[in-house]
Amino acid sequence: MRRRRRTSGRVHGRVQGRGYGRVHGRVYGYGLALALLLTACTGGGQAGPGASVSPGASGDIVVASGRDVTGKGGIRQQLIDAWNAQQDREHSDVHARLVELPGSADQQRSQLLGALQSGSAQYDVVNLDVTWVPEFAAAHLIRPLPDDLVDADVVKSVASTARWGGKLYAVPFNSDVGLLYYRRDHLKQAHVQDTDLSKGITWRQLRDLIDAVEAPGRSRPKGYERGWTTQLGPYEGRTVNGIEAFL
Repeated sequence: MRRRRRTSGRVHGRVQGRGYGRVHGRVYGYGLALALLLTACTGGGQAGPGASVSPGASGDIVVASGRDVTGKGGIRQQLIDAWNAQQDREHSDVHARLVELPGSADQQRSQLLGALQSGSAQYDVVNLDVTWVPEFAAAHLIRPLPDDLVDADVVKSVASTARWGGKLYAVPFNSDVGLLYYRRDHLKQAHVQDTDLSKGITWRQLRDLIDAVEAPGRSRPKGYERGWTTQLGPYEGRTVNGIEAFL
């Protein structure tokens, strides 16, 4: 299945009402989602870690992934639909089917670990966070892939996350980019002259803008809660936002 690399962002902060903008952050490898082939038979039968995928086998190639929040239809489902259409044009009876796992990232990891450790062939391809690749590879739950599956134009730091023990275990699927959403109308109300932050912003500049909005004697915008909000729940989002703040 040919996969296109894409860039997506998670919302880092609270957005209320209209008139907001966003600032793109740097691309970090920890946000990369990866697609890996399992050591199991295609089509949902039972197979152990030593089994292999038969390219000509009939039935669905089951792709397990977390919930796709990229809009109507979902980018992942659109890619699978395009691949299936190509298979139809080539008169092939092998098609792919997307299975979205419920729950948080931690719950999805637990579901995948349980399914693969049981030796079940329920999934043929899994979409993993980069931090899971070494764990799954070291446990022999996924199998090595040919080195030429990763294009030369993939960012080196991103491509390296697909490897473990000198072998390729994954194909980069998408890289997440931190996004800072901000309220232009709030900045205008605080008499900030330049409200276009599209060229980037430093941590010091962010603090200065917050101080401007919260200046003593100035009425705060309706619905305003905090100058900067982030994901601080006990899950990977807090780790990601914490690392971004330090960087």
